[in-house]
Formats: sequence, structure tokens, C-alpha cells
Amino acid sequence: MRKLVQTLRQKAGGDKRMEGDVTHRVSVSAGEGWSKRNFGFLQRVALPAIFTPRRHTYSSRVFPTPAAGKLRLTWIGHASFLVQTERHNVLVDPNFAMWLGFLKRLRKPGSRSSGCRASIAVLITHAHFDHLNIRSLRAIGTDIPVVVPGGVAKLLRRRGFTEVHELDYWESFKPGGDLEIRLTPTQHWGARFLHDTHRRFGAYLIRQGARQVFHCGDSVPDGFTEIGERAGKIDVALMPIGRMKT
Repeated sequence: MRKLVQTLRQKAGGDKRMEGDVTHRVSVSAGEGWSKRNFGFLQRVALPAIFTPRRHTYSSRVFPTPAAGKLRLTWIGHASFLVQTERHNVLVDPNFAMWLGFLKRLRKPGSRSSGCRASIAVLITHAHFDHLNIRSLRAIGTDIPVVVPGGVAKLLRRRGFTEVHELDYWESFKPGGDLEIRLTPTQHWGARFLHDTHRRFGAYLIRQGARQVFHCGDSVPDGFTEIGERAGKIDVALMPIGRMKT
């Protein structure tokens, strides 16, 4: 029995983090302080939210095309942004859901999905449910190009998405014209479930001509210096980073 358990652990890959390989299995074990952190979250945040009325209403405005040489940035909610140039609409981590499992969204997204269907590309920073929401992506369209980090593409392809582009760090994708999307490293993790294939995670540089927007995904400041040095001038940095107590 002991040998069988050891063999299963070796096949699962334990808690090893990814170094190039995005296909091995990971197991997120309950470590020290796990119960205090997670049950505290349930008591302070998740359960009270169920009985809290939602705020905000949907915006009825459309997203007009910006003038030549201009950028228009719209925060939809959480980490979701719409980045517009005079010729392109790019969505990052679109999520229009009202529930994520048992977690209730207290503030409605700033737009309905119908207002974002004219996008030329959708960028997903990582596979966590609050960033990769399948229903939201389907509402936008299964034939729109979706750009993802390594190990994430198969999640979408097996759900009917026909044009998925999987990038390694510092690789680029050009969806049309002079628009360039580049994936950069971040400090995060990418498993979608407690026991899952470990998947990559990243941030994006969105460049058109001399203008450039950076969306950091879920990250911490480690590595931002390298990104700045390699990227050159960044006009706008979108940094939806939650405050952490230490």
C-alpha cells in the first residue's frame, strides 16, 4: 500500500511548481494556517455577501471608437478591462457572471457582454474562475481569437472555442494590422482546481504603434522591473492587485 501511495504521488507531481512543463499534476494541500484563513474568509466575506443586496446598475452606453492616436480604457469590474484603439477592441479577463460557485458578486459589472462582442481579441491572464469565465466568453463568441498562457488552451478548445492562441513568456500574437499582444511573466499560480494540471499565468503588453498598455493580471511587484526594461515606454498600466495583510 505504501508503495502504491508513493507511486501515485510521483505521478501527481506533488506540489512542484512549473518550470517549463505545463502538463504535470499538482495537489494543493492544506498547510499551516489553512483553516484559519479559509474559514475566516467564509465567515467575514462569503456568507455575509449572500444576504447583501447587489449594487450598481448596468451602463446603457455604447463604447464609441476613439479618435486616431487615442486610447480608450473601460474598467468593467474586477480584473476585466476593455482596451480600445481607433481600429481595435481588446478584452482582458472578461467576467460578467453574478456568481462564482457559492461566491456572490456584490457589484454588477459595468457592462453587459453584448456591448463587448465587437472585440478583435480576448486575453486571459490565467485559469482561475474569476478570470477565465466560460459563460462570459461564450456570450462574446466562440470564434473570437482568445490568447492564453501555456497549458490553458485545451480548457477552451474542448468547450468549442475555435481560435485559441497559446503563448510562452515574451511571445507575441498579432491579431490584425499593427496591433501586437505580448505575454509577460507574473508571480501567481494557475491551477483551476485543488487537484489540477498546473497551468501558466501571465500579464499582457498591448501595443499599437508607439502606444502601449500593460495589464498585470494577478501579480506582485517582483519582476516588474524586468518587464519595464524589456517593454520600453508603457503609456498606461492596469494593475488590479488586491491589498494583502501580512
